[in-house]
Parts: sequence; C-alpha cells; structure tokens
Amino acid sequence: MRRTLATLTLLTAPLLAQTPVPFNSAEPNPDHTLTFRYQDPVATSVLLNLDTAPKPIPMAKGPDGLWTYTTAPLPPEIYSYRFDVDSRPQFDPNNLTHITPNLVYRGDQVELPADTPQLWDTQNVPHGTLHRHRYTTSVVKGLLTNTSQYLVYTPPSYDPRAKTKYPVLYLLHGWSNTVDTWTETLQADAILDNLLAAGKIKPMIVVMPLGYGDMNFIDGPIGEIWKQKPLVNHNTDLFSQALLTEVLPRVESAYNVSPKREDRAIAGLSMGGLEALEIGLNHTVQFASIGGFSAAIHLLDPATQLPVLEPATAGKTANLRLLWIACGTADGLLEPNRKLIAYLQSEGLPVTPSKPPAATSPSSGATTSSTSRPSSFRANEVSMGLVNEAAPGKIVILNGASSAGKTTLARALQANLGEPFCFYASDQLADSGFRSRSPAQHPPTERDRFFNGFHRSIAAFASAGNNLIVEHIVEEQQWAEDLRTLLTPFHVLWVGVHAPPEELSRRERERSDRASGEALFHLKTHGYCRYHVEVDSTLSLPDQVQQVQTAWYQHLLRRSPASLSSGALQPPSARIPDGQPTGPPPPPDTPASTPPPPPPPKPPSAASTPATPATPSKPQTTT
Repeated sequence: MRRTLATLTLLTAPLLAQTPVPFNSAEPNPDHTLTFRYQDPVATSVLLNLDTAPKPIPMAKGPDGLWTYTTAPLPPEIYSYRFDVDSRPQFDPNNLTHITPNLVYRGDQVELPADTPQLWDTQNVPHGTLHRHRYTTSVVKGLLTNTSQYLVYTPPSYDPRAKTKYPVLYLLHGWSNTVDTWTETLQADAILDNLLAAGKIKPMIVVMPLGYGDMNFIDGPIGEIWKQKPLVNHNTDLFSQALLTEVLPRVESAYNVSPKREDRAIAGLSMGGLEALEIGLNHTVQFASIGGFSAAIHLLDPATQLPVLEPATAGKTANLRLLWIACGTADGLLEPNRKLIAYLQSEGLPVTPSKPPAATSPSSGATTSSTSRPSSFRANEVSMGLVNEAAPGKIVILNGASSAGKTTLARALQANLGEPFCFYASDQLADSGFRSRSPAQHPPTERDRFFNGFHRSIAAFASAGNNLIVEHIVEEQQWAEDLRTLLTPFHVLWVGVHAPPEELSRRERERSDRASGEALFHLKTHGYCRYHVEVDSTLSLPDQVQQVQTAWYQHLLRRSPASLSSGALQPPSARIPDGQPTGPPPPPDTPASTPPPPPPPKPPSAASTPATPATPSKPQTTT
C-alpha cells in the first residue's frame, strides 16, 4: 500500500499543482475578447499560441501563480490554442475534452460565440447522420492492418429508395488533419444542416475520406515535407488511386447517389485542395464541379500534371459546371493560387476566383490568414503554430477482462521496451481512496466522474512527456470514443489481452479481490476497441512480450522513425528470459505456476471488431 500511495502521489502531483482551485482557462467575454489562464506557480515563462496570432504571445504571471492574457476583440469563431510552459508545449489541463483532432499539432479549442447563432453552431433544425466506414485498402501505405476509413454525411431527408438520386461532394482535409477534422473541428455537418434548413443548398451526400496516400507523408516538419516534390506527388498519386478505385465505388454501391458527372463534385483545403484540383482536372469525365481552398499547389506544374487542353477550347472540352478557387489575401499560398488561376484561364477554363478577407491578429493588429475557420473552411497547418516541438509521451494500452493477465504483461513490457514507461491503472487510484471498492457505497455519479478523470489524466501525463503503460477495461462504447479523442495527438498502441473464458473463471476463483463472474462480464470490452495487436495470455510471457514489442516497433517505424534512430527503443529481437520478469513482483493477475490450457478461441480481429462511433450529439452509423 505504501508503494501504491507513493506512486499515486508522484503521478497526480503535477495535476494537483496546476489546478489548486477551479478557474476558466479559456473564457469568452461579453466584449468579444478571450481571456486565457494557466496555473503554474513555478514556471518562468508561459506563452499562448493562438491560431490567428503570427507569433506566440507572452502571458502575465499573477502573485498566485496564475498566468493570464486577454485578446483584443475578435470575430465570433472557433479558435485553436496551446500553452508553451518554459518552452514545453502543453495542452490546457482544464480543457482536455476539446482537443483538436490532429496527427501532428497539439492544441485545444474554444468558441467565441456571437450574439446570434452562427452557421457552424448546432441549431434547432433537422440533423443529418454521420456514417463511419472502415475498409481494407490495397493502395494506402503505412496504415496498421491496412485499414482506412471515410465518413459519409446523409441529409435529414435521406431516402435510400428515392427515385431522384442525390448529388455527392467529396470533401478532402488538409495536411496533419484526420478523417474527423471536417466534423469535429470545422463543424461541416452542422453547417450542412443549417444551410439545408435555410433552403440555401439541396440535399446531398458528402464523403470525407482519410486524405493520405502514404501515412509517412506526415512524418517530419511541415517546412521540409512540402519542399520535396517527389514526396508530395507520391502521396497525391496514391490518394487519387485510393479515392477513385476504393472509396468512390464503395460509396456508389452503398448510397443512393447519382452516377452522373454533373452531380459529382470534389473540393478540399490545403493538401486536400491540391488533391481536389489535381484529381478533378485530370478526371473531368467524373467530376463536373471542382473547388480548391487555400490549395497547397506551390509545387504543382500545371503544364505536366494537369490535362493538356487546347487553348480556347479547353473550357468546352472540360465542360465544368464550376471551377472555384479561394485563398486568403494574407495566406502564403496566395501567389501560387493566383498563378494557377491565370494559367487555367489562359487554357480557356472559366475559373471563379474568391479572395476571402484576411483576419486581424489579436496581438499586433496586422493581417494574417484566417485558419481552421468553420465559416470558410480554410486550412490550419501553416499559421497555427502548434507544432509538437517537445516530444509527448508514448502510450501502450493493455485492454482486456479482469484476470486476463494485463498486469503481468505490463511489468514485463516495462523491462523490455527500451525506455522508461510508467505503469498506470485505475486500480491504483481506487486503492488510494479515489473510489470505494464496495459498489453499494458508490454515489450515483461517482463512476462517471472517476473514469472521466482517469481518462483525462492519461492525456495529461503523456502531454507532459511521460511514457505510459495503461492497464484498462474499457467497459463502455463511450469510453472508447473518449479515449480516441483525448489521445489523438499521441503515439498509442492498443493491445487486446485475451484468455479463454474457462481460464478467466479459474484465475478469478484463485483471487480474493474479484466478484464471481466479473471476468466473463468484462469480455464485452473487446467489442468496443480496435487493436494494433492481440495476445493470448496463456502463451509464455516471452512470447507475449515479443508480439507487443514487434507491433510497437512497427508502429513507431511507420509513425515516428526518429524515435528508432535515437537508439532508445530496442529492436523486436530483444527477449526476456523464461520465468518472472525483472522488477517488482506483479499482483496475482496471471498465476505463473499454472500450465496453460488448450488454445483459446480465436480473438476478434481488427476487421471484425465494431468500430467506435462519433459523439452521441452527432447521429452516426458504423460499418
């Protein structure tokens, strides 16, 4: 118990030190300013990175250790921000439920509301449905289990048997974004709902795919990647193939969409703008409407990468309903977009240029390109300034039923992953008085409060640079979704730990701290999660470690090669000797003296495991 309490004290001290009293860390004010607060009495410098500011903004430290900054009046929008504490990028520990879904940048979001509802606000109108589809790709490189995905928005009035088929828009996200960016950050589904309710658009299907042809395209600094034309072309070419041969046919077979080119459009922002323009203009037989928003076309050679059309007749040959190109007047991509417009017009293509007004910097009054704005769908990767300069912690999640063998595996992994990992489990907090062990003594809201805090603390520890091996039983679908959202910015390896039902029951009978039948009840957890690797805990411990270590190595090789070149991580050939792992003896989770039973039933595969849906406020189905 002393060891547990000491571990708990070390784990929770940073969080308790940062938030001694409740306060609003990102507060909209009646005068349309935003006040930001960060609690850290020992910090010597705290900077605010606000997405519309051209550079980090120094915050002022009060006598109580509370750092504050209030902006100038700002337009109503959803803003992304991050704190830099003594040069270390940090999430807002009071706002971990509004983390920006992004593969490279770390940051939180705050909405500055208007006096009246805005286009991106959820309003009292009929709502469409989001459908999440996962499929096995043979084109996209660098995906674990080769599983890619796309979202489909169907309007409130969608009728799969309607005689009049629906037009379809393929909407492509920017570099570093995820498949959820359009809906979670840019509120595309709310915008579509509101436009439909106002009669400004017709009912349509909107497809939002994962926009990469090779996931390695996001490994490296943005300033370097986007200077390398072969890398950019490689990613675009593979994505084009995936969209046209994998996503589009699936959409047209599953939804009541029109096959006519006049009813099919493609548009995107930044990286997605490049992809939309290149795919659309090279496939005008399939797309009659094309849009690019702050398109990253600075390396595009239209003479060789776009179709060769005869001058003066190109417009007739392409027969486009709309070719629309927009870029902020202070955006660094403005000049390349202007040149592309001029080239296309010289080829006889009618282009509708649009130049959205520049935003005003809250710190200097200078103009800068508006970023990640729901009102105009503009890109966020260039000026957001939220690059992950300090390496965040890595996370290995061991999920499985009670008595599945998670703790034993966790202790062995600590000795073999090649760098320090802290073992972290909800039982550590429960044993220290955070939660009563007796269900009869639980207040009605205690369970939700406890596990909400536990899930947020995982992100908080990793944000501070701590590596974690998390032992967990994901008991609800919503928990899986919460963890997916909270842990988006981190390298996370999901491990499913299995044992046959009869073996779980046997182990449970040998323990004195578990209710009968609890382990079998927890088997449902595997229906809520998707795993990178699944292990059978009746195998030898060295074999289990080898499986996880190999998956971890491959995961980092795809997502973070730099972590391997540093030499910190041992290659997957490292093995522990047969017998007990080094370090403290584990709790009686898997008795080492018991011979393994017959092989268990095959655990659910990643392809067959139900996927996590979107948040309940946005209706969603999953395939």
